[in-house]
This record gives sequence, C-alpha cells and structure tokens, in this order.
Amino acid sequence: MSRYRRIIRPGDVVHVISRFVNREFRLTGPVERAEYLRRFGGRIGQSDWRVLSYALMSSHIHHGLVAGSELFEHLIKSVHAPFAGWLNRQQGRLGPVFADRPKTLIVDPCWTARLITYHHNNPPRAGVVDTAIESGWTSHRAYLGEVEQPQFLSVELGLELMGYGLGRAARRAFGHYVDERRSGPRDPLLTGNLRGARAALRETLGVVVSVAHPRTGPSGLDYMPVTAVRRWDGPLAVVVELVARGRGLTATEIASNSRVRSFVSARRQVALIAGMLGRSCRETGLSINISETAVRKLRCTASKQEHAEAAAFTRSLWETAV
Repeated sequence: MSRYRRIIRPGDVVHVISRFVNREFRLTGPVERAEYLRRFGGRIGQSDWRVLSYALMSSHIHHGLVAGSELFEHLIKSVHAPFAGWLNRQQGRLGPVFADRPKTLIVDPCWTARLITYHHNNPPRAGVVDTAIESGWTSHRAYLGEVEQPQFLSVELGLELMGYGLGRAARRAFGHYVDERRSGPRDPLLTGNLRGARAALRETLGVVVSVAHPRTGPSGLDYMPVTAVRRWDGPLAVVVELVARGRGLTATEIASNSRVRSFVSARRQVALIAGMLGRSCRETGLSINISETAVRKLRCTASKQEHAEAAAFTRSLWETAV
C-alpha cells in the first residue's frame, strides 16, 4: 500500500519522533549523540527550518521544529541515511537503523512550552536523571545558559513562542516550569495517534479519508486532513522587480554576486516571499541567480521583521492577483 505524502506548511510547529528499529538502544554514549547533532545541525543550517528543541534518547529521537519550505522528507532523509551508515560502522552492525519514517505531529504554537518541556523532561521520565538540567541529552542546558548554545538551535525563538523573555530571570522561570512537570506522565496529546484519527474520521464522514497530521491545540486533539498547498504561479521576475523598486535597486543588482548588504537583504526578501508563495528553492534560486542551498540559508537567517515585511508583501500580491 502506498503511503500518503505528508503536508507540512511553512511556519508550522512540528513535533518529530524518530525511533530505532525494534526500539533498540542505538545511542549508547556521548560520541553517537555528538555525531548525530553535528550532522543534523550542519544540514538544518542549510535549510530554512528552525530547531526549537531536541531530546536524543537511547531508543528514539525527539525534535521540535518550525517548518520551512523545504520538503521534510528530503531534509530528514539527508540526515538519517548517512548517520545510519556511520552508526552501523561505529557499532559493527548491519541493516536498518531507523524504524520506518519519523512520526510528525503539528502542534499549535501556544503549546510550544508544553512541547519543549516534554522533550526536556524525557531523561527524568525515563529514570536516567532526577532533573532535566542533569542531562546532556536534550537542549535544556542551552535554554538555561548552562552550556554554549548550538548554532542550529533557535533558543530565542523558542523562548519567544513560550512567552518568556531572554534574560536570566526568564530562563530561570522556564527552568522552574520544566522541573515542576518532571514527574508528569507521558503526554498522549504530544505523540499523536494517526490510526485512531483515520478510523474516527472515516466513521464520522462515511468516506475513506487520509489524515496527514494530528493537530494539537488547547482544545485537545484535533486532526488536519490532507489539503493542497496554495501556490502563486506568476513569474518570479515580477517579485524581483517589485522588491528592487521598493528598495531603490535594480533587478540586475539583486541577481548579482555582490555581497553589498542592501543587495543581500533584497535577495533574502525575494527568497522569503517566494517561499510564502509556494515556490521551490530551485525556482527562487533561478530567479536571482543563486543556488538552492543559498536560498535556504537566506530564509533561515531572516529576522522577525523581515518575515513580517515579506508576509505583508505576499498578502498584497495575493490581493492583486484576486
């Protein structure tokens, strides 16, 4: 039976669970965990996805992510396939390492604190340590400023989505929040149950349906059916020209190899807008004469203000098209 393609929209908060075959303990020490983070961090830095949190347990891996425009399947496969080969060589084993494809769960942004806390309390819940700060298996120490923040980890974005500030007092408050919940049970609303969701929808609607992701929010467990991603099919040259005109530049300057700050900023704006219009990194790169990887990096390094400006431009373009 063929598998349904998962629909993840840019900006979604996504909980990813990757399990090892037969729930085996494959991350057995600091070397394996450090190598996984090195490979994952290097690859995520080439994309426009952002990492909110992680927990590298012995038998499975958790990630809290903010989705970008790159297909998730391509992103995670480019990390897990080479890591699986490395891990087998390291441990003198053969065969599959990861069990099927990762499970993905869309989480309402207002539940970000619950998600990150769930990840950081995985080691205490498993009985490995007493408190989250004692474990180096998660991103908790980086959130508290106890260790150097990995370049790929978006602690500031995570704190913002959780409603905390960036100061020491805010980080301590988050630490207390996590500690208060360390003895809580496994949260079923943050793991998802696609099989049950499909069955419930089929019974309710009376038709065969596919569920791409459970969607978790304050009202409980809801489900998002597969939907088409909206795409603007106009020429991207129009976007480049409009951005250039608004910044007092020419389209040729934006598409040049120059590293002048204003030119790079304009390229980033084009990359963001094109992504919001449903256009691929390849299409975007061709429109401004840069590579797909360069487009991903531009999107990944965009500031909150640049995202807001791009969103306003995109809304205006859709209104004009309509």
